[in-house]
Amino acid sequence: MPARVPHLRFGKTPELVRLFAQVVGLDDLEAIAEGAKSVHAAFTRTANTIEKDQLVPLRQQVDDLVHDLDALAPSVIKSMTGYAAATGATRALSDVAQLGTSISERLNAQRRTLASSLGLSMPGVDGADDATFVEQLKLLPGQVQACVTQLERPLDQLFPSVLQAGQPSPDELEVASTKLSAFVESAVRISNDRAKWAKRESTDPALQAMLAAAAQYDESDDQCPVCLRPMAEVPDRRSTLLDLKSLKDQAHLKREVEDLETGLIAELRTIVSHAHAARAQKSMSQRVQDDWTKLKSNACSGLLLQLAERLDDRITSTTLSSAASASVSERAAPVLPTGFQRLAGAIADAKGYLVWARGMNAELSVVRAALERVVRSDPSSLRATVEMGRTLSDEIGTLGQAHQLAGRLWKALKLINDHNAHVQRASAMAAAAGPIKDLGDLARKEAFDVVKRVDPEVKEYYARLYGNEVLELNLITSGHAANRNIKTEINAYFKVGKERVPIGPFSNAGRLRGIMLSFVFALLKHSRNSIGLIVLDDPALSMDDEHKTRFLDDLIAPVMADRQVVLATHYESFFKAAETHFRSGERFNVVPKRSRSDAVNFEPADLLVRLEQFLSRPTSAWREAGNNLRLWAERTLAALSAYAPDPFVVFNNVPATVAAYKAIVDDRVATERRDRIVAALESPVFERVRNACAHDEEPIENDVRDALKVLKESNADVDFELKRLKTLHRHSVLGRGLGRRPYLESLPIQLEAPPMRLAIEARAAAATGGAGIEWLESSLADLPRLPLLMALDDALAPTCSRGNILIMDSDDAGVSSSDLVAVQTEDGHRYARRFWADERGVQLEATNPTMAFEPVFLGTGKHRIRKIAGVLFDGYPVRSRRETGKEWTAIETAPPNLLNNVIGVRVVGASLQPLASEGQIVLVRKQSVTTVSPGALACVDIDGGGVVLKRCYPLGAKWVLNPLNLIDVIDPIVVDATNLRHVYPVLGVLFSVRLESERSVITPRALAS
Repeated sequence: MPARVPHLRFGKTPELVRLFAQVVGLDDLEAIAEGAKSVHAAFTRTANTIEKDQLVPLRQQVDDLVHDLDALAPSVIKSMTGYAAATGATRALSDVAQLGTSISERLNAQRRTLASSLGLSMPGVDGADDATFVEQLKLLPGQVQACVTQLERPLDQLFPSVLQAGQPSPDELEVASTKLSAFVESAVRISNDRAKWAKRESTDPALQAMLAAAAQYDESDDQCPVCLRPMAEVPDRRSTLLDLKSLKDQAHLKREVEDLETGLIAELRTIVSHAHAARAQKSMSQRVQDDWTKLKSNACSGLLLQLAERLDDRITSTTLSSAASASVSERAAPVLPTGFQRLAGAIADAKGYLVWARGMNAELSVVRAALERVVRSDPSSLRATVEMGRTLSDEIGTLGQAHQLAGRLWKALKLINDHNAHVQRASAMAAAAGPIKDLGDLARKEAFDVVKRVDPEVKEYYARLYGNEVLELNLITSGHAANRNIKTEINAYFKVGKERVPIGPFSNAGRLRGIMLSFVFALLKHSRNSIGLIVLDDPALSMDDEHKTRFLDDLIAPVMADRQVVLATHYESFFKAAETHFRSGERFNVVPKRSRSDAVNFEPADLLVRLEQFLSRPTSAWREAGNNLRLWAERTLAALSAYAPDPFVVFNNVPATVAAYKAIVDDRVATERRDRIVAALESPVFERVRNACAHDEEPIENDVRDALKVLKESNADVDFELKRLKTLHRHSVLGRGLGRRPYLESLPIQLEAPPMRLAIEARAAAATGGAGIEWLESSLADLPRLPLLMALDDALAPTCSRGNILIMDSDDAGVSSSDLVAVQTEDGHRYARRFWADERGVQLEATNPTMAFEPVFLGTGKHRIRKIAGVLFDGYPVRSRRETGKEWTAIETAPPNLLNNVIGVRVVGASLQPLASEGQIVLVRKQSVTTVSPGALACVDIDGGGVVLKRCYPLGAKWVLNPLNLIDVIDPIVVDATNLRHVYPVLGVLFSVRLESERSVITPRALAS
């Protein structure tokens, strides 16, 4: 009973009331009454909450829905059977359900009528309930409205590639044709001149030098400008220089053939651009068909596609066969010398474009008129056909809205009925618990009667503890001194003169503890017939040493004669004071546990003394005595290990533990006393006893007595070593308590990206040219909501740069050394760093190899931290200046389309270090681009060269693709821009995101698909 009283507070406290209820055996009845009281209050509160928070808003919602339905419903709905009942004051759930059914039937009939009026094919009688067709009918009214809206747009927007093609006028074509003819004539001349010059160069390697000298040659000069010899010695050189002097203004002779051809093609593009030449790849008919296909997809979805498909033949017939019948010579390229074949092809493309453009001009007005008739102007056009169902579609729309209102009305009424049923059940439970809760008063009254009976004994025991105190305990009462009818309190009073005063203002914690103990022992005196066991858990807490001694002498000692007393304490001084009264009993010191997995152990205490006393009497229980010797050894080793700097106990293995203790070289443990203890535990006589007990055998008497003598001789060393190691242990614990240890808690994140399903379509592995892409993986991964921050500095470069987006761990997992983290310190500083923790504390380090960032040591205090799970390179431009302690910031809104059209590439090996490591996922936006910023990361598909993941540097017609790995030496790749099939930008890296689920799919997909 005493161990169940944790403390004493006089006045309005339930603990004492429950204690007295236990004494009289009515605590269960009081608990039932308290439970009934709680049930009554809980169900009453539940019923009131449902009525206030659920039913009142629902009833208002029902009234609003009825009002909206009455305002919206046409006469055909108001005339339906059951409409008046469903919208009346006494409406029932079945009335609303009947109205909804009637509206639904009318709605389905009107939808079929709409389909019939549009001439759409419908299933026959056997297919009237076809589920697919029924779903399509539901969408038909909205599709009609959308189609009409689409067809009201200008014809140029409906057929953009035909009517908005940027077609040049006939005059512009004539000017382009004239320029092209002049260019061709000039190109033929220049290319032929360069070819002839190349032939001369092949026979005279010094010809280019001669041409340069001829430009500066003076006919009156008698010295050769090339070899500086007199002209008389080289007579043929003068004629050659004069011949070449006439060619000095022909700059094309000085250019390389490939460079000259590239320049001529560039000049040709100013007459007919590459984009214009590409338009000639599609005829008028192809353009009309493409636009028509898109128009059908955008305006004629679902069943309306039937109407559009009936006009396919008319659309096909809108284009003429060809308005321009050009001869082969009009399209043919001129004959150019070897080395100018690309120029010849470009000229042919330009001529083909002019022929195509003339044909388009000839057909355009005819095609425009024909398309106008098919799509809009004719009575049988697409718009005229769809317009016939517009009025009926409006009516269906109204019916649909009414049906939705009826459905919402039904759901609201259903919720009202459910909540009403819940309220009825809660009210019934509260009513049933009402009578039971009154039993508590009867139980408490009986308990308070006990207070009166124990009052004399409480005063007696208190006088034993505080007999020489100025203040005399006068009254313990179940109530208040001024009002005995209060039945919810227990109070105590001192006598001061003729007045009674409450003990609270005149008592310290020790005196209140003394009153509590007096109370407890008074109850024990009135409970003589109960079980004779007293359990005291630190009973003299808050009392000084004098009154602790009185408690042991005057309260504990008298009851030990006829009761079993169990006393536990955390205080060594109180334990030593109590040992006098427990000499004939068991005394244990509990060994401290280093971890939760350690077993509970006791110090050896006086086990050997009690064993010696046991053996002083006649006995034959040598096995029991031997087991006690083995138990002393186990307790001794466990206690020494618990207080030693490093534990050495080997579970359930005494020899191995002794060997481990003996092997310690730390001078705090390795002492002469330690050696004597080890020698006793390794003595042959103790070994024989221990081995016999371990094998469940009976040791002989002489071995037991001799082993007891050996161990007893080492007992003084054990006591000394335990006392010394305890002191060292206390100092170590105190040092750890005073150390600078930070407290880390979760960092809240303001913005979270929505969950997404990421397709992992490939693997990036080391290849001949660096990081190559292998299309070997095809799986799906569900990513949870990803918290986002933005980096404001380059502390984590090259992994993360200023303005990049940090993807934080969504599960708020624990942080380990070497993890990248975002930290907000107690003083508000924000760091994005690598995390390191050891016995010295927590250190944050930067990864930037080119900029110096001072390490950060987290001191005492509360710091917020979260693990960084990845980086997105598409971030924000940051214009604010860099400031110490401001390395990241929160984000209010994410960039639009943040993770749209993104796939994953899993990293294999170290080819992408330091950007990504083995098993991490590179995020690639699956949308090919034609331009990238220098140094940008991209997944590049090279014609004939495979797919690689590189850092790109566009240099005009050439692209240089650099490897990422800074350790392995890998040559860059130089490719022509024309050989780049696809360039997919790298969006970022996920390097520690735990995928919620991952599943394979059957059909592999390539990135370029």
